[in-house]
Amino acid sequence: MNLVTGLASSLQGKYLPDCRKTLAAVQDKFCAERCKKSLETITFQNKVALRRSLKNEDGPLGDCVNTSIDFKDLQTDYSGPRLPENKKIDDQFIQDLRNFYSYGGILPPQVLYRVLQQTEHCLRSTPTSLVEVDLDEDTSLHVCGDIHGQFKDLLNIFFLKGEPGKESSYLFNGDIVDRGPASIPCIVLIFALKCLYPYKIFINRGNHEATGMNLKDGFYAEVMEAYNDTFLFTYLQEIFSWLPSSTLVKKKILIVHGGLSSVKDFNLDDIRKLPIGRSIQPEDNDILCDILWSDPMVIGKGLEENRRGGGTMFGSDVTAKFLNRNNLQCLIRSHTEILEGCICIHAGCYTVFSAPNKSKNVLGGVLTLHPTDSDQLRLEGFVFQQTN
Repeated sequence: MNLVTGLASSLQGKYLPDCRKTLAAVQDKFCAERCKKSLETITFQNKVALRRSLKNEDGPLGDCVNTSIDFKDLQTDYSGPRLPENKKIDDQFIQDLRNFYSYGGILPPQVLYRVLQQTEHCLRSTPTSLVEVDLDEDTSLHVCGDIHGQFKDLLNIFFLKGEPGKESSYLFNGDIVDRGPASIPCIVLIFALKCLYPYKIFINRGNHEATGMNLKDGFYAEVMEAYNDTFLFTYLQEIFSWLPSSTLVKKKILIVHGGLSSVKDFNLDDIRKLPIGRSIQPEDNDILCDILWSDPMVIGKGLEENRRGGGTMFGSDVTAKFLNRNNLQCLIRSHTEILEGCICIHAGCYTVFSAPNKSKNVLGGVLTLHPTDSDQLRLEGFVFQQTN
């Protein structure tokens, strides 16, 4: 071995392992940077799809969205509501949200998704199809019927009946979205209020908190026009599926969106056993479909086929038997556009509708439940004096 060969061999043995380590480190860094850039170039929808394929099937769907990296930073001139990551919704956010939506603002996607993630967590924390509410002696509950995307009328309810959470408790009895021009503001504000006041704000699912109706009656179009985000619509459907179908107040008054089921000897336990979550749709379960779609007969008895195509028509005798079987005072439902806002359809069955329509002379109203000294509650109807 000559001097040059010996020196080369010595250097190779001494430095080659270090060179390999250095090269490997450079390659790792290069690959990481390249992967990062590749991740930035793929669409938000693809990122979500990838995360959905890897997530726990039973976990929150909102975990598929990382609001800190999936969206661009808020613009410097943005003056609307802000909800930093991991910050809970508070009174200031609610006030900012109301003002922002009142002037027609479109909430940035990262702020919207954070509201929805908190809503999903809130609803999943107490998963039940029948929520039971107990009222204190000095606490009343305002039951609102269909809102149908009428944001100004929603704010008018708060003006007339008291600030939600702080002054008053509210139950929104389904059909918050579709048909009206501002379904997103309505549902997002109500969801935010639910997060802030989980024991003062209650939400029942309606037949319009469902995929088929949203595709047909405007909510899907509104979501796509504002955000062009198919996953957002899917995520909203998942959240809708976690909404309870019914609320039982002081074990005496049952509140559902549509009405009673045609199932033999239908009772409260049938409601308690209903599946919830996992994007379940009304057509997936007969009882759920009945609760969201059924209508009472003004005159008549028994059960008849519903002209709507879903649910059933039930007579006063069916209502009486159901109330007696479950030791209830009355049934409150919505789902029907009535001129008076609040009305007794037949003995023991009341309807409340809260979306005024001037062209149809529909006034809209709110039905308030007041505790009394007895085990019965006092019902007070409030009809709006003007239509929009």
